[in-house]
Amino acid sequence: LGKSPGQSRKAQRRDDRDRNRNREPGEDAPTPQKNQAEPQKNQTEPQKNQTEPQKNQTEPPQGPNIFRRFAGWTGRIVEPVNASWRRNTNSRHFNLLHRPPLAYQLGLEDTLRVRQVTQGLTHQDSWSNTTSFETGSGMRLPFGISVKVNSKEQTTERSGASQQRLRLRNERTYPRLSLSWGRADRLPLIKRVINSAQVNASFETSEASEGEGSLTLGHLLSEETKTEFRASWNGRWRWGPTTTIERVISTSESRDFEPTATGDSAQPLRGTRDKERVTTTFKITHNLKPRSLPLIGRLKSDVTLNLEQKFEGETRSIATGDEERVPNGKEDRWRTQLSMTYNFSTNFRGEGRIRIENNQDHLRDKTRKIREVRLSGTFFLR
Repeated sequence: LGKSPGQSRKAQRRDDRDRNRNREPGEDAPTPQKNQAEPQKNQTEPQKNQTEPQKNQTEPPQGPNIFRRFAGWTGRIVEPVNASWRRNTNSRHFNLLHRPPLAYQLGLEDTLRVRQVTQGLTHQDSWSNTTSFETGSGMRLPFGISVKVNSKEQTTERSGASQQRLRLRNERTYPRLSLSWGRADRLPLIKRVINSAQVNASFETSEASEGEGSLTLGHLLSEETKTEFRASWNGRWRWGPTTTIERVISTSESRDFEPTATGDSAQPLRGTRDKERVTTTFKITHNLKPRSLPLIGRLKSDVTLNLEQKFEGETRSIATGDEERVPNGKEDRWRTQLSMTYNFSTNFRGEGRIRIENNQDHLRDKTRKIREVRLSGTFFLR
């Protein structure tokens, strides 16, 4: 009762210290500082939410790039473009006084710097130089269709009857168009009997010109134009054989000129020729693997049978100068051929052929007949 206020405060503090010492470890002590930190965290969260929209505003929009999409679409459809350039040099020289340099022998240079004895009558020097440039590409279209384009140009220079004469020949193949369809076996009725089928078609036009010294007017010797169309179908039947049907139509026209020294624009014609050929081919291929024969016994054999039926018709005509062309050849040929390659074991291989062919010439009213039977075998002694 007689205690002072200072002594009562000291007693209260002492009691608090004793109470904290007697508290169990699992109990949580009052944390006034933690409760004060929670409002500060809640204040920082709105600031973070405000900075996120600012980051989104600074980042560029990731929309579709039209140029990138066009490049990807082109890469999926257009095949790579291939280009090649070649140069080939051949030469023959006789009566040399000493051996040519190593660079000439390896083909690094085409100029002969070696003295020669006078040329003989039986051996004459000759040389030729061929340069070719070829390009090609293609496209992959829907439904398994692919288109390929190929073009080629080739120039040949060679010596004529003497070293002073130069013969030039230039051949140009316009873009050859090839079409291929690899899903022909998915048609409703065909897919029941054929496992795989493919249809191919191609069209090609080429020109060739030959001259003496140059290919300009007045020096031309001949010009030729060729056109070819080819269509084929290949399919494999479900029971084994493979069938190929092909149709080829080709035409050619050539003109021969008289060389003139003046180089006139109208060079006189020596003659003209043309030719047309139509070919139809049926071919069946079948592979057999017999494992035993009655008298021989077990075999490790592989037999391939080929049956081919071919029909061909050819018409030729010729003219002198500017005259009208007249037929000078009309032939029809047909051929039936059965060929076989067999391999009964690793030590024996062979082949056989039976061919029947008729060649009928309508202008001369003659028929040439060919009959051929061939059978061969090879034994290996190991």
